[in-house]
Amino acid sequence: AAASPAARSSPSRSRAALLRVRAAAAAGKGGAASEESGFELPEAPSVEALERFLAEAASAASASAATAAAIYVSACASGLGPVPLHATRAVPRLMNAAHESAEDRSAPHAREAAVLCLNGMSERLGFAFEPLALPQLPQIVALVGDRDRKVGEAAVRTLETVVSCLDPLAVPAAMPALYHGMRTVSWHVKEVCLRTVGRLAARAPGPLGACMPECVPAVIGCLNDSNAKVQSAASEVIPTMLSCVDNPETQSLKAMIVRALREPSFTLEAVDEILSQTFVNAMDGTSLAFLMPILLRGLRSETYELVKKAATCAGNMCALIVNGAELAPFLPELNPALEMALEHSSPAVRAEAATARDKLLEGVGELQASARKGRDVVSELLRTRLADALGAATTPPEVAAHMGSLGTSLLERLFAGKLSTSLLAEAPQRLAAELVPLAVAVGATSLAEKLPPVCEAAVEAFVEQLPLRAQQVLTSSDGKDYLVDVQNCILAFAGRVLLKKADIRFQRGHRYGLIGQNGVGKTTLLNRLSAGDIRGFPPGLNVHYIRHEVVCEDGVDVVAFCMQKAPAGLADAAVRIEGVLAEVGFTDELRASEVNNLSGGWKMKLSVAISILHAPELLLLEGGAAAPLSLRASFRRERATAAGAEALVSREREREELVEVCERKLRIAERKKRPDKAAKW
Repeated sequence: AAASPAARSSPSRSRAALLRVRAAAAAGKGGAASEESGFELPEAPSVEALERFLAEAASAASASAATAAAIYVSACASGLGPVPLHATRAVPRLMNAAHESAEDRSAPHAREAAVLCLNGMSERLGFAFEPLALPQLPQIVALVGDRDRKVGEAAVRTLETVVSCLDPLAVPAAMPALYHGMRTVSWHVKEVCLRTVGRLAARAPGPLGACMPECVPAVIGCLNDSNAKVQSAASEVIPTMLSCVDNPETQSLKAMIVRALREPSFTLEAVDEILSQTFVNAMDGTSLAFLMPILLRGLRSETYELVKKAATCAGNMCALIVNGAELAPFLPELNPALEMALEHSSPAVRAEAATARDKLLEGVGELQASARKGRDVVSELLRTRLADALGAATTPPEVAAHMGSLGTSLLERLFAGKLSTSLLAEAPQRLAAELVPLAVAVGATSLAEKLPPVCEAAVEAFVEQLPLRAQQVLTSSDGKDYLVDVQNCILAFAGRVLLKKADIRFQRGHRYGLIGQNGVGKTTLLNRLSAGDIRGFPPGLNVHYIRHEVVCEDGVDVVAFCMQKAPAGLADAAVRIEGVLAEVGFTDELRASEVNNLSGGWKMKLSVAISILHAPELLLLEGGAAAPLSLRASFRRERATAAGAEALVSREREREELVEVCERKLRIAERKKRPDKAAKW
C-alpha cells in the first residue's frame, strides 16, 4: 500500500528513504552498482537529485548501473511524492527515451533502467502513481517483447506491479494496452497479457466484467493462435474470466461455456443447453460476451439444425436484455450473421432469423445515442470541474483526467444494480469518498470541501444518460415498505421468453395472487423465488414454499414427518409440533397416521402446519386440485402480520377463489404480464 501523503512529505521520512539506500549499499546490496555508477547520494530527496538520477538512468551502460538508477530514482520519488513527478514529467521522459532506443535497438540498459524506475516508483507510491503509470502501459507491454532479455523481464515485473497497485475502478483504463498486446506478433507478449488478465479477473471481477465484450474476442483470438504456449494460456484464463459473471444462470453454464469455447465441435450441444436453461435474471453484456461467440459460430455453421437453434437462442438473448446499450458491442457481428441466415434455403431458418433480428433491433433501440457518448460526457464534466476545483494551474491534467475516469466507473457500477431514490441521494457522497484519497495523495488536501457540488453535478449528468425507465425509478418513491423489491426480472425457459422487464414487489403484510394457464411459468417463478437466486432478492430472507404435492417416504407418520421438516434448532420441537398440528385440526388418530395414507386435503393442512413452524417472512403457496385456495389461506389469515407477505399461485379455473383471499392479483398470459381487469392495484 502507498504511504500516506503526510508521511511522504515528511522530511525525516524523505531522508530515511535515502538512508535505507545508503545502508543497503554499505551492506553490499548494490555496492558494486553504486561504485560503477558513481552516484553521490544527497542528504535528502530534492528535485535536483531526482533530475540527476533520471539522467543517470537514461545513460545507464550496464545492468548494475540500471539497477542502481532505479533504486535511487524510486527512493527519491518516494520522498518527494507524486507532485514533483508530474511537474518534471519524469515518467513520460523516461519512457520516451526507452521507446526511442528500442526503435534503433540501442542502449538496452537505459531501457532496462527506465522500466525498473517505473517499477520502483509504482511499488513505493502505490495508487498515487496511477495517473502517471496508466498512460505508459502500452509502452510497458511493448517492452515485454524487447529483444534484450533483461529488458523484457523488467517490463514483466513492472506490469505485474502496476496492475497489483491499481484501484479496481481503474481496471477498464488499463485493458486497452492488454488487448493490443494480445494482438501483437510476439507470442511472449500475448502470454504475459493473458496471465495479467487472469490476475485482474481474480482481483477485480466486477470492474473487469464490464470489459468482457472487448476482452473475450481478444482471448478467443489467442485460443486459435499457432503458438502452443499462447493457446494454453488462453485456455487457462477463460474459467477465471468467467468469475466476472454475476448472472446466476450464466454461472450455472460455466462448464459448458468453457468447453464450447475450447472445442468448436461442441457448439450444437452448447446451444441446446442454453435453450433448456431457465432464466429469471436479465441478460447483461458480461454474460453475452461469453455466449455470443458460441451463437455466432452456430449461425455461421453449415448445419441446418444448428443454424436454426442458434437463431432462436440469439433472439432469446436479445429479448432478455434490459439496457439496449449492452447489445451495442455485438451488433457489428450479430446483425450480419442474422442477415446471412435470412437468405438460408430453409424457410424455418429464415423465420427464426427474422424473429431474432426483430428482437435484436428492438433490444438495441436508439442506443441512447450510445452509452459510450454518455460515459464521455460525464467523464469530461468531472475532469473539467475537478481541474477547476484543484486549480488548473497547479494540478497536472493527468490527475484530473484519471479522477474523472475513476468517478465515471464508480457511477456505472452504482447504477448498474438495484435503483432507488436512496441510491440517488447517496451517490454524490459515495463518489466523493472515492475521489478524496487520490486527491490527498497528490497533495490536493483542500479538495474535500470543494467536492460536493462537483459530485452532485456529475451524478445529475450521469442520470440524464440513463434510460427513461431507470430515471423514473430513481426520482419517484411511493413510500411503501417492500419486503421484496426485485427490478428487471425476466422469465424464460425451453426457448421461450415469458416475462421481460418485470418488477417483483411484495409489500409487508399483504397477500398476492398470481394466476394463469398451465405452462406460462408460474411454478418456475415460484421455484426461483424460493431459491432466492434472483439478482436483487434480499439475502437471508426467510422464505417457505408450500407445493401442491407432499412427497414422503412410505412408513413415515405425521409427527415424524413434521420433525424432519421442522427448522433446525427449533426449541421444544415436539411440543411445538403437537400444538401446531392441533391448531390445523389433526386429531390423535390422524397424527399417528402415515403421511402417504392421508387425503389430499389433510396433506395440504400438514404443509400449512409445517409452514407455521418455519414462521416465514415470505410464504409461497402453489395452487392445485387437492384443496381450495380459501382453505389453504384460512390457516394463514389470522397469522398475517406487517412483518411478512404471502404469494399464492393458481390456475385460471381457481380465479374466483383467489379474488376472495388476495388483496393484489396478477394474471400472466400471452407472454406478457398485465393486471386482471377485476384486480385493484
